[in-house]
Amino acid sequence: MRIISQNGMDFPYEHVVVILDGCAVICRPVSDMSGRYYTLGTYKTENRAKSVFQSIHRDYENLPHMEDGQNFYNTPCFIMPEV
Repeated sequence: MRIISQNGMDFPYEHVVVILDGCAVICRPVSDMSGRYYTLGTYKTENRAKSVFQSIHRDYENLPHMEDGQNFYNTPCFIMPEV
């Protein structure tokens, strides 16, 4: 699955760690957890950010799988909501 940030950056979910950070949802590359982070979306309240964070995880869990249970049919996108 791909995550499209509010400013249009495209991140492969399988290569980033998504983090809830107050009123923001951010991500860090798996290959460099101590380095740079990217803001996926910012929200007016922490509850809204938490809701979006949970939606990303829920959508990823519900991706269709092929018969072997490991490969995905496609790579859908989660587009970060504006508000």
